[in-house]
Amino acid sequence: MKILVIGSGGRENAILHKLKSENCDLYITPGNGGSSKYAKRIKLNTFDEIKNFCLESKIDFVFVGPENPIAEGITDYLESYNIFTIAPNLKYAYLEASKGKAKEFMKKNNIPIPKFGYFDNYNSALEFLKTLNPPYVIKADGLAGGKGVSIINEFGIAKNVLKEYFEGKFGQASKKVVIEEFIDGFEISAFICTDGKNYKFLGYAKDYKRLLDNDQGPNTGGMGSYAPVKINKNLHNKIIKEIIEKTIENIEGYKGFLFFGLIIKENQPYVLEYNIRLGDPETQVLSLYWNFKLSELFLAIKEKNLDNFKISFKNEHFVNVVLVSKGYPFEFVKGYEIKNLDKIAENEVIVFHAGTEFKDNKFITNGGRVLNIVGFGENRELARKRAYKYAQIIDFEGKFYRNDIGI
Repeated sequence: MKILVIGSGGRENAILHKLKSENCDLYITPGNGGSSKYAKRIKLNTFDEIKNFCLESKIDFVFVGPENPIAEGITDYLESYNIFTIAPNLKYAYLEASKGKAKEFMKKNNIPIPKFGYFDNYNSALEFLKTLNPPYVIKADGLAGGKGVSIINEFGIAKNVLKEYFEGKFGQASKKVVIEEFIDGFEISAFICTDGKNYKFLGYAKDYKRLLDNDQGPNTGGMGSYAPVKINKNLHNKIIKEIIEKTIENIEGYKGFLFFGLIIKENQPYVLEYNIRLGDPETQVLSLYWNFKLSELFLAIKEKNLDNFKISFKNEHFVNVVLVSKGYPFEFVKGYEIKNLDKIAENEVIVFHAGTEFKDNKFITNGGRVLNIVGFGENRELARKRAYKYAQIIDFEGKFYRNDIGI
């Protein structure tokens, strides 16, 4: 089976790792420094170049990792040339590409969500902000790489942040803004895949979005994750009935992956956001937790035969600690040598590259999130211990990581 993966992060390398174990013929664009371990890296700069490569190479599936190409219509474009793409069509891109429209969809379909307002001007937004109690949650409407959410304790600061959003802090993404009631609870991510008719539940993962320990500091693309997440049966059934099934019923024809950013308070789940793809850094743990063939799942999606596909999970735990560059998620320096990767014990951890390149016979930093150190073991404590052991051993100038992943 020939598969092209689109993306350059840890999520894409985790997908390649999984597919490689299934003896697939793999290609990736653009990839990163670690991608060549699993796949042939190719440089394809446009949808047209991707299409030409797929047709010439007889690619069976295209897997799209990040949200931007999906929101730009890559699925519609490739499928107009009969290239099957594991990602939703442009019709449903708004579920992630517009937080406000997604909230309106949830409200219309009686899916539990925090109280919210959706605004295209500062004055109306400010009036709504005044009706809420702190902390204040302000979200850029559009795609901002997971960094467009601000949680602020003081009204005066929130007022200023709101102004910055409307003045273009995140460019076009913050020309409209969602303001949301803060719910103090436990955040988890729930994952499904669907063939346009049937769906399968793919598990829960815990993601750490803030830069610093104890969920302090600015939002990031994700500083770590773990799976599985144990939740009680009653809560799981609520998530399925009140959220997942109500969503699926109202997105007929959606195919690919969908993940639900949830918050749980007093055994009641609320949806914070949809993402029209697999998560990063959650995929780095989930893909190892899955005990089925991903290539066969892709085939079941294509053949609309997901109903008959059996999902199973390993009896192991996985903890992912993300090593980032000093200055992330703001400005950071690239080009530092990454040392001690040869000291990795593969019976304790798997390292998924993200912001790296391979140059002059060595790995160097090439992004904000550099490496994912995924420890595994019979319990979360052992997996966590192994991940942090190698987070300390692997080194590069300005290396930073959170110390509380998986606690």
